[in-house]
Amino acid sequence: MGALIGALVALGYWGLRTSPGHLNPDVDASELPTIRIELDEEDVELMRRAIVKGDPALGRKSGGNKPFMEGIYIDENGVRQASKIGYRGLGQWHHHPEKPSLRIKIRKKALKSGHRRIELQRPEGVLAMRNWLPDRLGRDLGLLSTQLEHVRVFINGVYKGVYVRNTRPGSSVLMAAGRIPGTFFKGDNFTGALWRDAREWKQQGETPEAIELFNRALVAMRQPSYSAALERFGSFLDMPALVAVESPISARGLDHFESYLDMDVYTRWAVLMIITGSVHADLFHNHLLHVAPERGKIEVVPWDVAGYGIQATPDLPVEVIRHPFAALLSHDPRWVHRRNLLLYELLQGSLSAKNQIEVAREELDHILPDLRADPHLASLEKLGNPRPGLAGGYGLVRESGETLVEKQRELEEWIRARASYLVAHLTDARVAVQSNERRPGFSRVWVFGNVAVSVRRGADSNPTILYPGLTEEQTPFEMRPYRFPIVVYAPSPAPLVYDVEGRPGSLSFTNAVTGEPVVPRNEVPDGGDGVRSIHPRAFEALGEPSGTVALGPGIVGLTQSLHVGAGQELVIRPGTRLLMGPGVSIFSRGRVTVEGTAAAPVSIEAADSHHPWGTFGVTGPGTRGSHFSHMKIRGGGAGTDGRVYFKGMFNIYETEGAVIEDCEFGPNAHGDDAVNIASSTFIVRDSSWDRARSDALDVDVGHGVIERSRFTNSRNDALDVMGGAVIVRDSTLIGNGDKGMSIGEGASVLGERLRIIRNHIGVEVKDDSRVFLSGSGVSENETGWHSYRKKKFYRNAGRALLVNSKVTKSSVADVSLESLSELQLVNTRLESDPASPRLQVIESIPTAWISWAVELEEELATPLLTASFGNDPR
Repeated sequence: MGALIGALVALGYWGLRTSPGHLNPDVDASELPTIRIELDEEDVELMRRAIVKGDPALGRKSGGNKPFMEGIYIDENGVRQASKIGYRGLGQWHHHPEKPSLRIKIRKKALKSGHRRIELQRPEGVLAMRNWLPDRLGRDLGLLSTQLEHVRVFINGVYKGVYVRNTRPGSSVLMAAGRIPGTFFKGDNFTGALWRDAREWKQQGETPEAIELFNRALVAMRQPSYSAALERFGSFLDMPALVAVESPISARGLDHFESYLDMDVYTRWAVLMIITGSVHADLFHNHLLHVAPERGKIEVVPWDVAGYGIQATPDLPVEVIRHPFAALLSHDPRWVHRRNLLLYELLQGSLSAKNQIEVAREELDHILPDLRADPHLASLEKLGNPRPGLAGGYGLVRESGETLVEKQRELEEWIRARASYLVAHLTDARVAVQSNERRPGFSRVWVFGNVAVSVRRGADSNPTILYPGLTEEQTPFEMRPYRFPIVVYAPSPAPLVYDVEGRPGSLSFTNAVTGEPVVPRNEVPDGGDGVRSIHPRAFEALGEPSGTVALGPGIVGLTQSLHVGAGQELVIRPGTRLLMGPGVSIFSRGRVTVEGTAAAPVSIEAADSHHPWGTFGVTGPGTRGSHFSHMKIRGGGAGTDGRVYFKGMFNIYETEGAVIEDCEFGPNAHGDDAVNIASSTFIVRDSSWDRARSDALDVDVGHGVIERSRFTNSRNDALDVMGGAVIVRDSTLIGNGDKGMSIGEGASVLGERLRIIRNHIGVEVKDDSRVFLSGSGVSENETGWHSYRKKKFYRNAGRALLVNSKVTKSSVADVSLESLSELQLVNTRLESDPASPRLQVIESIPTAWISWAVELEEELATPLLTASFGNDPR
């Protein structure tokens, strides 16, 4: 077998070119987490044979070339966990037997805590920075991350060197980020069908709603014609991504597509790729997307960025197009300007060359000793044209620890050169002005540099932004980071023409990105034909609905769903009775005001009690400050507006400052929740829930206050809090089929003066959540208080403090504390003593709990706790 491996290396199967010299000092002491893998040596040989020849009998895909083998994953804490272990990665350099990249699937029953699906990747550069550093910077930008970190790895006791560990996309990535669960779509498909159907993408945590949303977005992208492109270019490696978008592109069509994409996240992602010089995401592979049905948006996620010179020189064009997202948005000059503004801001701030270098140096200080000890240091470089055994023409070049200082210098020089190139790009603002003979008093203005200009007529006028365009044609750009060239394609600046009020001499121009003055030219630029950019006036012509949509007073029948735009306001007048037709819903992306009063409430109900209506969904930043007063709702359920899936009868998503007061929520006819609040800030006062079909109020990653409210007779939970932070005061939770309060996924809940009575479980705290309950009574439940760890991603179960409270009259147990739980009691009475080491009776409130409670109330902008922390209910 050794002869076979040696022969394959000699033939270039792994694209390995060797250089002598390794430093290999004692590797026992390290600042890095140490990971140990144990595999049967026979299984190691089977893995090596399968990656070369394939063995379908071993499983994992039809070719059987990456089988999973039984092994042990020992984490940095020495915890042994039975696992399935196999090779990962497409390129052959990942599979070199001396230091293979591995995928770990810890068996469910063996998982002690943390992530279950892990990858250990051989770094694609000597410094192990090309993926780690972009991921680290992306986290600072608020982008989702698979949590890359440097570790050192031993396989069967043999030191393999420094690796990059990351988590496979899945629910644990979202839990770590405090996010609502959704579906990950991983795009790696070399058949040419990736952008045609969601089924061509690998999915993790799939839901029908997310798949439908993604398919709608793919339709909006205009399906590509791959066969003609392949015939024209011969190889996908040289194909401009423009072919993935059919022409013509209209303003309306582009606006429609942009409504599916989280544009804020995409802009940050695009700027990160530009600054780090990444072109790895292309028409066929290396895309990672997240879709949460409750958001109705596609979110791009950094994945295998391969930046900092692995594929690009510092003068990589800003406008390079490698995939359909970039191709589509290159038609929108408004977005190009938005991206340029963020690019300039970050280059002057958190992603300046200085800051990038500081982040890299800080990490290198930790990992350099282990890199010097790594016996298998190598860089991935382009060694020739693509051929079997040399995917994309890339292969490994071995290095020694003696090159680390030089490699660090090269990295820092690349960062500085890239930043200088980008700043120079952003300073290129060009404008030409002539008198407008067809419109007296106006000037004809051509904008044709890299960035937009700002124009004023006189010193006191408001500025107007004028955008340049981009050419339809993409120019090939050849880079030589190594001996062999890499070709990318990018459009060039093209003029867009405007009529601007004012004569040429009265107009002043500045660079709309840097603020520097721009001297206009008299010569009109050539061109204008073959411009891909859609003129801004085409978007202005689309317009957005505005004004007030008013309903009532009196009886109002809705026979079709009502859609309220972000620029509109929905007002429901006092005394309005909305009779909703079967499946009919109300969807609002604008502010909603329900003006019910005690004397003239607003009611929303089914027109026919035998045919449920749809849902009431309020979502998006335009809904900020929505207010619902004296509103009564019953008989609805879940529904979708084609983008967002609303899982409750009444829903508030991604809203700031929503207020619900004096409202009544009756039984919902279908779906999960009577009310679902997600990713929002809110206040609920003096409201009631009765006979919810499942949960009464479900708060997902929300931050808010619930006061003087009543929850009765829900089939499942009265109040379900997942993540986020909630204060609950002076409220009652009675007779619910499961929990009075269910608190999980790292949530923080502060409760005062609560009555939690006759539920299956009074309060359940799980998964790293914290609860401070004071002045409250938990009584007549089957189990009064339950705490456990449900999801092993979390290291602990629930932690709680009960002050001046009582847990009594439970039919099964007052307190049930499972492993990793913690409950402290201050002046709190239990009728039964569980005699658990996880239960502590203490004399006074710990300082840490007081600080936590004060910080929570300050965060939620509510009055501080009273000194007594609530009244004694006894």
